[in-house]
Amino acid sequence: MSAILRSSKIISVLLIVVLASGCSWFGGKKDSSQTRRDSRSLEVPPELTQPKTSDSMTIPVVTPEQAGYGPRPVDQQTPVVDATLLPAPAGARVIQVGDLRWAELDGRPETVWPEAQGFLRSLGFEISYEDPRLGILETNWLSNRAYRNVGFWKSLFGGVAVTGLRDRYRLRLERTDDPMLTRLYLTHQGLIEDVVEDDSGENINRVWRWRPADAELEAEVLQRFLVFRGLDEQQAEEITKPKPRLERAVLQDISGGQLLVVNDNFARTWRHVGVAIDRLGLNVTDRNRSEGLYYLSLSDEFIEQHKQDGGLLKKWFGDGDEKTAPKKFVLKLEERGETTTVSLHDENGQLDNSAMAKVLNELFYQQLR
Repeated sequence: MSAILRSSKIISVLLIVVLASGCSWFGGKKDSSQTRRDSRSLEVPPELTQPKTSDSMTIPVVTPEQAGYGPRPVDQQTPVVDATLLPAPAGARVIQVGDLRWAELDGRPETVWPEAQGFLRSLGFEISYEDPRLGILETNWLSNRAYRNVGFWKSLFGGVAVTGLRDRYRLRLERTDDPMLTRLYLTHQGLIEDVVEDDSGENINRVWRWRPADAELEAEVLQRFLVFRGLDEQQAEEITKPKPRLERAVLQDISGGQLLVVNDNFARTWRHVGVAIDRLGLNVTDRNRSEGLYYLSLSDEFIEQHKQDGGLLKKWFGDGDEKTAPKKFVLKLEERGETTTVSLHDENGQLDNSAMAKVLNELFYQQLR
């Protein structure tokens, strides 16, 4: 009997426990008073002070504009060079007349300048000369293979890259009437390695000779730059395709010198002449567009390389004669109706009829015709 009573007591205790906890097992609500007590601020004893809080611990509310999803004023846009994670596609247009090509880029020259520097360095070039006042960047000489086998372009152009060629490039930036639009010219200069024997035929030397500017290389590197700025690869390739070259200039002998007549207006001829100067590797010490003047000087490198080439300078000069040749010129452009004349003058403003001037006139003719 006692055993039955003990069993009944145990069963009763278990039923009480089950009934007491049943509401929590079957979805019963928590005591709201307990929740309120848990959410109250920490009570600080009288002898202590309430700890200070600051805005640095507060999660800020970010607007769509601050997050980069909304529009921002043009002058507050982050330059492409700073947008290392996901640069926005950069607007660009390429204008081409004959084999003259230039790009018009969305952005101030002050923004495009560091982009151009970064692009050239990304190909492995060093900046050997720069003049922000004239907007000119010029690279060092680099093996053709060294910069053509870079990144994505290795698969496209690596197979045709050859040794024995060196290249350098000059980028020139110009402001336009639109402060948010920059005009960019990219020109190529090239060398080719040659083997030269002395008179005895026993000694062989390797020398670097000038080779003509390569319009296709200019188009290729310009295409790379547009992709570097964020333009789609297919779009960049399409807008930089070279177009057929048209004859548009004639070199005339006149009293006291020579005159190059270009069948184009002043604005376009000015651009053509600027590109020709870059391709020939002449130094621009100053320029005055309103008067149509380029102030030029010849480097020793220019003279030596063209002499070695066995071309015009070899024809006009013997050994040492270049030391007495003039090395500074003023190139003058004048608009005459539907044509523009280009002529070389000495430092005194007189039409230059020297042998060196004739060499330069022929070189300009080859570039502008």
